[in-house]
Amino acid sequence: MEITAEIARNNILIVEDAISMRHTIKASLRKQGFNSLIEAGDGEHAMKLMKSKKINLVICDWMMPIMSGPELFKAIQSSEKYKNLPFILLTGNDQKNHVTEALKIGVKHYVVKPFNPQKLAEKVFDLLQEQNVNLSEAATS
Repeated sequence: MEITAEIARNNILIVEDAISMRHTIKASLRKQGFNSLIEAGDGEHAMKLMKSKKINLVICDWMMPIMSGPELFKAIQSSEKYKNLPFILLTGNDQKNHVTEALKIGVKHYVVKPFNPQKLAEKVFDLLQEQNVNLSEAATS
């Protein structure tokens, strides 16, 4: 996995209410070469940030106060601007039923905590690379 300058510039929104976990995610992604990382402590704050910043990918915890990860996903999907935004849902290892629920509402990408930082970075890289290819193809059609 080689993080190009184009990929590194993508804004990644990390939505997690646990500050320590937010910092762990941010540190692991930064270590891999991602440097445009934005943080939100809950879904409501994330929605406000999305109105003021261009977001290229969201990594979101399942269980949060105010607005859960699935609620945030549904809100994002209802927006024309962000309906195709790559979204990774984080869920605890003891909540395997969350994976089934996530798939039912349309979440295609999830990571079970505790996660392997390298695997998370690879998933982020793959999704951003795919999104950039799709945007390039759309621009040339």
